[in-house]
Amino acid sequence: MKRSILVLCMILFSMLLPYFTPTASACSCVEPFSVQEELESSALVIMGTVREIKQSSSAGNKEVLVEVSRIFKGEKQSQQIIVTYGDSAQCGFEFQTGLDYLIYAQDSGTGYTTSICDRTTLASSAADDLLILGEGQLPDEQVDLSLDRTPISFWLIGIPFLIGIGIIVYYFMRRQKS
Repeated sequence: MKRSILVLCMILFSMLLPYFTPTASACSCVEPFSVQEELESSALVIMGTVREIKQSSSAGNKEVLVEVSRIFKGEKQSQQIIVTYGDSAQCGFEFQTGLDYLIYAQDSGTGYTTSICDRTTLASSAADDLLILGEGQLPDEQVDLSLDRTPISFWLIGIPFLIGIGIIVYYFMRRQKS
């Protein structure tokens, strides 16, 4: 019996180990592109206010909900979700809720991403870029892309983990009664 409990604990531990091991990455950017080069290489260039920031379920990324005020390139939606790495060591851009940004984003195939290697910056620091980009356009499609959703990782990791703990507790309680 003790052996089966040990095996069960080892299985649970080995299933969860990858989610608790730290990853190390270093960020290195090439020389920044000019405004024109960045505009051409970006799929989306917008100005807007950060409304929400939420930890994404994948690789420590952050999802940033932006209320779009001006569009210089790309979709003309009133909101966009921009994904960035979790910290600057991984080239993640450090957005802050309530601040306005000029965002240059790439199309990852599943959404838009930006990093500190792009020209993304606070709107208050973007005067030179705005001289070249012009006034932009107003969004013409109203959307609600709220980040208030339950991450799937909870269902894939949390529920089996809780069931495993429940089985172990049940086993020990049953054994103590015998």
